[in-house]
Amino acid sequence: MAYLAGFFDGEGSITVRPGRRTFTLTVVQVDIRPLKLFKEAFGGTVSRRTAPTSPRHQQSYRWDIYAGSWLVLYALRPYLIVKAEAADRALAIKGPPFRPEDRVRPKVRLV
Repeated sequence: MAYLAGFFDGEGSITVRPGRRTFTLTVVQVDIRPLKLFKEAFGGTVSRRTAPTSPRHQQSYRWDIYAGSWLVLYALRPYLIVKAEAADRALAIKGPPFRPEDRVRPKVRLV
């Protein structure tokens, strides 16, 4: 969990939808392997982004999650440093999980 949180802290983004109590978590990366870890642990979608138009750019991939994003952020929050305040603001919109079964448990064990 700490690895994914650290990766998200450096490469991820939190997009809050104005006027709604929802947000999306996104990570964009040229190496698809970390994004597959996010998908295995939390679900969501990994997609290939539009092909680069410049030969200097590399193909990139994107992981994002909308449904259940607050549960993922709640699980990552204890490990966040750079995005801690943004995570707190996003979580304040939705509120914390109230039942133990609402807490995210990774689908796979990350070693």
